[in-house]
Amino acid sequence: MWMFLACGFEIGVGYSAAERADADADGYRPLDGDCDDARADVFPGATEVCDGVDQSCDGAVDEGPNDISTCARTEEIVQVASTDLLVVIDNSPGTAAVNPILSGAATDLLTPLLLPGADIHVAVATTGALDAPDGVLRDVFGRIFVDQGTGVDAASDWLAEAVRAPEQVLDAKRTRAAIEAAILTPSERDVAFGRAWAALAVLIVAEEDDDAGNLPYVTDLIRDLGEARGLGRATVHAITGVGDGKCEMAAATETLALVELSGGTATSACATDFAVFSSSVGQLALQSGLHDRFMLSDVAVESSLSVVILLPDGSELAIAPDDVVYDPKGSGIWLSGFVPPVGSIIRIEYLAQP
Repeated sequence: MWMFLACGFEIGVGYSAAERADADADGYRPLDGDCDDARADVFPGATEVCDGVDQSCDGAVDEGPNDISTCARTEEIVQVASTDLLVVIDNSPGTAAVNPILSGAATDLLTPLLLPGADIHVAVATTGALDAPDGVLRDVFGRIFVDQGTGVDAASDWLAEAVRAPEQVLDAKRTRAAIEAAILTPSERDVAFGRAWAALAVLIVAEEDDDAGNLPYVTDLIRDLGEARGLGRATVHAITGVGDGKCEMAAATETLALVELSGGTATSACATDFAVFSSSVGQLALQSGLHDRFMLSDVAVESSLSVVILLPDGSELAIAPDDVVYDPKGSGIWLSGFVPPVGSIIRIEYLAQP
């Protein structure tokens, strides 16, 4: 209680020195309603922040304008597909007829990949070639790889030229060496192609298995590729001998085992048209680069999480709470059973932990 005299002096009645003081120099004393005179950010009318403290001294915690909690968060993340596609051409005599056909399917391979919102790199490595050592990416039109910024037409022209068979070194099959050189130990000139955070898709074009002894341990190669990508995001596809009886070409068992172990797809090198297969590989490569895990800016109250997907066609899809898995250590979420397509917006609403 204070009494004010006409001369401007104030006389405290029944208040302690601490109540009359402004210890934190915020302009408010305890007798003025400062509920924590040890904190300069706490006083009547102060702005609330998400920290579990009543800054404004009104008895409520973390409240904001319009009764919206200051801990409320809304984050929107655009879905992209990050994929590196490496086409490995084994320039044995048997692939001489395959390469021109694949060259004609370049547009089919790239059209599903080079979409708005995609983050795609495409390169070509050759084996047994005089103009490009094993694992060195081919330099065509002054570029060693193309991406979505290149455009489908220009990228298709580049790929069509890159997969045409260069001058060969006969019977030099070093497919595994080419893959490892281009992906696991890239040179300085190749480093812009291979990216550790992107998914990896490898398309092997080989008439038969690498009988030079460089592709006998497919599980080791899958492990190495997985370790190089951090999360084992590596898929192998192949145009090779499949033993389907359509031509006199034996099954490339090691290559096909590599495809199966990685969840890829294969077709016969005896085929006369690779358009459908190439399109399928492009779609699978794109899908492999999509994300189902998304990082949050703050540590969330798990029970408050709400996820809605704004799909590219304008529709919305609410994700059931049971399909949203929260990782408190990594401050991120994982969508169980659903991977948003390229261009989707993942809207995540939650309360941050104070």
